[in-house]
Amino acid sequence: MSAPIKTIDGPLLGEMTRAALTWLQSNKEEVNALNIFPIPDGDTGINMVLTMQAACDKLNEPASNNVSEVSSQLANGALMGGRGNSGIILSQIWRGIANGLEGLDEFGPNQFAVALQQASECAYRNVVKPVEGTILTVIRDASEVAICAAKDDIDIVKLLQQVVIACENSVQSTPDLLPILKQAGKVDAGGFGLQLMFEGMLRHLCGDPVDISPNRKFQPLDAINIEDVLEAVDPSQEWEVVVDLQPYEDSILDIFYGKLETIGTSIQIGEGDEMLKVHIHLPKDKRFEPIILAEDVGTVVNVHMENLIHQISPFLPGETRSKANFNPGQILATIVSAGPGFSKIFSANPAVVVVPGGQTMNSSTEELLDSFESLRAEQVVILPNNPNIILAAEQASKLSKKEVVIIPTRSIPQGIAAMLAFDPDGSFDKICDAMLLNSQEVRSGEVTTATHSTTWNSYKISKGEIIGLHNSELICVADSPSECTQQLLHTMIDDDCELITLYYGTDISCEEANTLRLNIKSEFSDLEVETYSGGQPLYHYIISVE
Repeated sequence: MSAPIKTIDGPLLGEMTRAALTWLQSNKEEVNALNIFPIPDGDTGINMVLTMQAACDKLNEPASNNVSEVSSQLANGALMGGRGNSGIILSQIWRGIANGLEGLDEFGPNQFAVALQQASECAYRNVVKPVEGTILTVIRDASEVAICAAKDDIDIVKLLQQVVIACENSVQSTPDLLPILKQAGKVDAGGFGLQLMFEGMLRHLCGDPVDISPNRKFQPLDAINIEDVLEAVDPSQEWEVVVDLQPYEDSILDIFYGKLETIGTSIQIGEGDEMLKVHIHLPKDKRFEPIILAEDVGTVVNVHMENLIHQISPFLPGETRSKANFNPGQILATIVSAGPGFSKIFSANPAVVVVPGGQTMNSSTEELLDSFESLRAEQVVILPNNPNIILAAEQASKLSKKEVVIIPTRSIPQGIAAMLAFDPDGSFDKICDAMLLNSQEVRSGEVTTATHSTTWNSYKISKGEIIGLHNSELICVADSPSECTQQLLHTMIDDDCELITLYYGTDISCEEANTLRLNIKSEFSDLEVETYSGGQPLYHYIISVE
């Protein structure tokens, strides 16, 4: 029998983390299967794998002997490579672990338990309105069990066993805390991904393989009301304000937080050594109010304001445009694109950088930041064109020294409409306002293939059927992309519409798209109908109606 493992040093922590990545990679499809929507998207499993990969990529070779340095590298890598909501929260968990292990050469059960407690606190602290029944609940439950277990004289393996069991129990209870999960008959995907991470670490210490899947199966998806789970983006929030305070008064922080919630959204609070960083999105006419409120809490030492926009990055097979042809002093636009056709459209403006991204490959924080940080532009607008890229864009804006505004575009058509108002030589505030307004005046539709069987909005969908969505809402089910597109347009079009634009994907030929255009034109004779090659994968057609 091998001797108990009492402590973990830097190289072993690196090995455990790489094992966690491999185990998560081996089981990512089980995580993806827990997603609520039957559409191809930036799935939770993929986002967590990519975040963990970015964390491991930052490890030095050979690894440092002290766990403080190794955990710091992992935290920095996870932050820069964090993708999607699950990836960003996972990066905060690693940040908390690094905080808990700071200054240590190695750690034992007690230090690891404290690090997990810090991970939970850090993750919760960076979400102003935490939702229970998610990865947040799972890391909290795991940390509480770890603290209790570490009081006994146990080794690291036994402690990790307790942590894994706690994660499993917490994951299984998530439907009781989050009604939408109970309705869907599923557990939380992010929480399950976190369970896999700790399982991979434990398997490595026990000598078990991490490159296979136990093939766990969860309950199938039942009827669900998508409106209950769609993330809302408030278009009235035009400015991002970041205020640094030093020192600050703990005694009145709760009152301060409450006041912030009355004036803005996307509130995140970061606490450091005698420093408080406050992040908030507000309407233009309230952008100075957080500064006034902050002066009641502490001394304002720094203020950073950005005009809010979202990032777009084109999915170019084997190719990324990394430089923009613009003059110093001009406004730069960073845009996430889902295909080469869209990339050509966005690149028509010389002051644009396109970043690879889209539904199945969400752009990371590091990719977005690298697209503009080294360029000679002080003002940047980011168009994410996908709701799963918004958090990564926000992280990139926080890390940048430039004035960065995120336009909350949730689709490619919104991004294209926003770019019609982009003028690199114009007034930054006015340009951002105009881009935001333009993005709200277009209607977006998508035609894709259902990735699994489910019931959605009273439609019973079979895997492989063609489905049509308008503003992320399931509208129709059909046998072919053309038929589905025509049905979808009947919902999207009203008397105020003038132009229909079809962007066809990689599986649709130019001839097929043109035939569909003629059929639509014959049915809606008073509207203009245009077709372009978007080159996007997975989505047969992306539709814009103006």
